[in-house]
Amino acid sequence: MQLETFLPPMRMPVRGGRLSKPPFRGSLCARFWPDLLLRAVSHRRGVTRVVGSRKRPLPIDDAVISSVREQRDDRGCVFLEISAPAAGDAAQVQHCRLIVARDAVKRT
Repeated sequence: MQLETFLPPMRMPVRGGRLSKPPFRGSLCARFWPDLLLRAVSHRRGVTRVVGSRKRPLPIDDAVISSVREQRDDRGCVFLEISAPAAGDAAQVQHCRLIVARDAVKRT
């Protein structure tokens, strides 16, 4: 079975240098026709699951993959600069799920 795969390592600053590692532990991007190959891909050695809903894999837009490919350096890595937000930085919540735990609020 031939699949197009993409797994660019991310380089990020750490104390004493930079660390290169996959962006998502145990994950890689693969291009395939799910109607034809989903079952075969799902049952390959080393595959624990294909990310998606119960019925379909989660597609990644070609523009996202192209954007990541364009950011690679001469080693093929994408540099990920992590910086903590500072007090007063603007933030925007795009998606929020409110989870209320039963009996978490003390009743008076």
